[in-house]
Amino acid sequence: MKRWIVILALFGLMMSCSKESSQSKSHRVVVQVLQTSDVHGKFINHEYAIDEATTTGSLAAVATKVAELRKEYPHTILIDTGDTFQDNSNELFIPDAVNNPMLLAMNMMDYDSMTVGNHEFNFGIPYLLELRDNLNFDVLGANVYDAQGERLFKPYKIIEKNGVRVAIVGMVTPNITRWDADNLRGYQVTTPLEEMNFIWNEIADEADLLIFANHMSWADEYQYGDGYATLLEFYPQFHLALVAHEHSRIEREEPNGTIVLEPSSRGAYVSQALFTFEKDAEGKYQLVDKSFQLHSTKDIPDDPKIVSKTKAGHEFALADARRVIGRLEGGSLVPEPTIKGVSQAQLEPTAMIALINDVQRFYTDADVSSVALFIPNSNMHVGDISKANVSNIYKYDNMLRSYRMSGAQLKEYMEWSATYFNQFEEGDLTISYNPSIRMYNYDMFGGVQYDIDISQPVGNRIKNLRWPDGRAVSPSEMLTIAVNDYRAQTTLLSDLFPDDTITQVRDLYDELGDGSRVRDLIIRYIQEEKGGIIDNSFDRTQHNFRIIGYNWDEALRKLVIEKVNNGTINLPTSTDGRTPNVRSLRAEDLN
Repeated sequence: MKRWIVILALFGLMMSCSKESSQSKSHRVVVQVLQTSDVHGKFINHEYAIDEATTTGSLAAVATKVAELRKEYPHTILIDTGDTFQDNSNELFIPDAVNNPMLLAMNMMDYDSMTVGNHEFNFGIPYLLELRDNLNFDVLGANVYDAQGERLFKPYKIIEKNGVRVAIVGMVTPNITRWDADNLRGYQVTTPLEEMNFIWNEIADEADLLIFANHMSWADEYQYGDGYATLLEFYPQFHLALVAHEHSRIEREEPNGTIVLEPSSRGAYVSQALFTFEKDAEGKYQLVDKSFQLHSTKDIPDDPKIVSKTKAGHEFALADARRVIGRLEGGSLVPEPTIKGVSQAQLEPTAMIALINDVQRFYTDADVSSVALFIPNSNMHVGDISKANVSNIYKYDNMLRSYRMSGAQLKEYMEWSATYFNQFEEGDLTISYNPSIRMYNYDMFGGVQYDIDISQPVGNRIKNLRWPDGRAVSPSEMLTIAVNDYRAQTTLLSDLFPDDTITQVRDLYDELGDGSRVRDLIIRYIQEEKGGIIDNSFDRTQHNFRIIGYNWDEALRKLVIEKVNNGTINLPTSTDGRTPNVRSLRAEDLN
């Protein structure tokens, strides 16, 4: 009898332990947060602007990966942090937001929220609001207000996942007023720090998990507080910061415990953060564990359902990209690079840059023109010219303007551009670029001749600035310059000449509407002014610059170039991978 009493007691104890273990498990919740960002119109693995199939990632490949991760962790939150509906020929779908392939794909993926990025404002507020109204999830953008002081987008969203309350705050970089000033006339954009004064009191006690999903870079960009680093100094309580805008790969934990993630761009990665919660004695959820990583989508197949849903958009974009607009004869517009991976277009006058500057000067009647290289290997080769070929040499959908300025102001602008080069040091064997400056922020100028002396410090590099006939450009003489709208807003009217010391002469959008895009003007110029045929010759009196100020050992230079070209030496690249050739190679690199 005693034996049975002992057995029953042990059985009861085991059941009690089992029940406690079961209850403990039932009170444990893993919340998975997934992030996409800066997908830039890449709904499937195809670059339409240049008509090239890829395996490097897309929204459809992301969908495949997200489905896999959701099976493992059902309590999932999927967030996009903007720059979604621009680039990769997405402007083709502007009149019809409902059938935009990016919108169709995202509506199939069960997103919880999206934060507007700066490029969402490129095509005007009405179109952006149409996108907002046709997405089947919340669009966030706390710091953008209309003329009546009403927010255009929700400031935050609170979601409950199996009892765990999650707050997602979404704001856009306030620098949209620099880049899209025309589209934001009559609207107010506050800084993230200003906006959080209102938001924090509304969410502080409402969530167990706090997420920043802002379209902002990590470091401050143009003003104090427009980057995450400053924001988190004031709000270290946030568990997760989903960074965007800079196309970087970030996966780290800050000293205070905040997880910081950014999944590069164009669907190349998916950010994943896992937060494990357990209920305490008072029934409140407490964070007990966390982990994070970036998942590559390289070689992951596109989700067939999304491929099917976006088929019409794919075929439309392909047909547009493959439309023949002319013919190139005589040779490629850019010669083969001396150093593999370093375009000659940034180092010497080329027919490609000359063509674009000729187009810009022709349609604005400007004296001078400036243009940047957008893709490292941009070129055009002999044969039929398709629309995609034009997009390869001019990637973005910039509009064209002209401004009146003095010779001194032109030189100041050119000095700003020449900041792109690292200063030459004794022993350097190659020319290199500033790692903090993107290639699209180095302009080359047509209509003048000039030298860039890289032996000199920043601000004192432009030498022998003269007109095509050899006359020096006088600091006091007035001239007109053709620039794209992006350069005008972000540099000329903001950083260099903010006090209206230059005046706008023409905005071709007022005259030509969407036909004022530089890409469209290049096509029009080839067809109407060149009879559909161009070659690789150009007027070197109108397009002539030299890089001077170096004195290297020619034998060692030849050897280092050979080793770069055969793959023995790799060109140094910026830490974010976006700027190549950021350090001059030297003799010690040969060892």
